[in-house]
Amino acid sequence: MPTVILDPTAVSSPDLWTNVGGANKVISVNLPDDEATTRIQSTTPGDTQYFALENMPANANVINSVVQTSRASESAADASFKSRIKTGLTDIAGATNALTTSWVNYDDVWATAPGGETWTVALLDDTELAVEHVSDTGQFSRVTSMYLTVVYQTDDGEQFLMFLTSWLPPLIAVASHGLGDREIAWILRKMKVRPSDKWEFQKIKRAFILRPRFVFT
Repeated sequence: MPTVILDPTAVSSPDLWTNVGGANKVISVNLPDDEATTRIQSTTPGDTQYFALENMPANANVINSVVQTSRASESAADASFKSRIKTGLTDIAGATNALTTSWVNYDDVWATAPGGETWTVALLDDTELAVEHVSDTGQFSRVTSMYLTVVYQTDDGEQFLMFLTSWLPPLIAVASHGLGDREIAWILRKMKVRPSDKWEFQKIKRAFILRPRFVFT
């Protein structure tokens, strides 16, 4: 299944952290990581910095996993931060992370959208990422990159082929010892499915060939 990294595209509100080194805050937190060269930082507990994200690819369909990564460090001992994610008006936070002076990737796995919904492309396209400085006043929380990694499925027949591979071959194995092109085409017509090209038809044909052995007890 394909994977995409969604980078920040614009600063959103609240806009409270300070930009250091980069031409702007978006550049400072986008990949590749350049750590101390460009970053955003804050010393005020509760200050949060939000960013709008890139949209999902046009062919995305089902969302399998969503992980937020923030690469962060502290200027001195006892600083901490947390990542946040917002969809629409619903905003949730990850765990509070005690920072070190070394740059470290902190991952938050978002099993569902902030409102508890199953992730969809539409929800991801309305998602913003943020980081919040938790403590300590006088010590900087620093972030040099922030992004969302999404594993997804496409709408180009992948779902149909997964169905064929998982469920249809066992059913066919009960009733048939083999299928030719004509039989496969007939079943596809009955299912109101048309392969997009000869290559896709060959993939479907291979799925029909997978016929596991059945043992009845």
